[in-house]
Amino acid sequence: MTQLTKNENPNLKQLSLFDLEKLEKRILDGERKAREGFIEIGTALDEIITRRGYLQRGFKTPEEYCEKHLKFSLRHGQRYIAAARAAKQIERVTGETPRNEAAARVLTSIASDEKTVKRVEAELKKSKTSFAQATAEIIQEVVAKVTGKSAPSKPKDEPAPTPTLFVATSPTQAAQAATRDECPHCHSTPQSYVSHGGGWHCGKCEQPVAISIAVAVAAKQCPECEKPITPGDDFCAHCGAIL
Repeated sequence: MTQLTKNENPNLKQLSLFDLEKLEKRILDGERKAREGFIEIGTALDEIITRRGYLQRGFKTPEEYCEKHLKFSLRHGQRYIAAARAAKQIERVTGETPRNEAAARVLTSIASDEKTVKRVEAELKKSKTSFAQATAEIIQEVVAKVTGKSAPSKPKDEPAPTPTLFVATSPTQAAQAATRDECPHCHSTPQSYVSHGGGWHCGKCEQPVAISIAVAVAAKQCPECEKPITPGDDFCAHCGAIL
């Protein structure tokens, strides 16, 4: 879980309602901009929490404000804040900002260390890329190389779960049972599903799918790391990219 250092400053005044509304607009505008808006969201939320702007909305805690007013968890908000802080620190040193929130998040551990940032920048240039272009996965590998710390290991292949006997008790369940073993890509009935790259794949066509006891459905892929994501997810569980 991302841990953030509080900006304790007794001279900071609590936000006025007018200033709070301006900051909340930046958060909404940032969400509309999708990936490139994470700095706006994180910076605005950082100030709202630091200057206790949530009190203007009648909330006693940042958690309550995020969940009930902004409709996302404080933990998710902290990711925005950490990524925004890192992105601004990287920009100050290199003149470039990470391409998206996922790339910025993998830089949070080194963003305040100017020497390490420059070493990572140099390694990226050797690969003919940069902070503004590299994906989160590439940056993570370079950071691990420069710092000597191992990147998170990828999950190993594991056998598919044994199918569970399903007895239909209604027309709807019967329809589910009729299609639960059919791959939505090749429309065949594979003998197995294979887990690799962090997700399940059809044993015949090797396309990514999201499977459950009742049904196999086509899985979307993360636009950043291209690994399978579950429909309805707000962010990629593999690289952290906002979806």
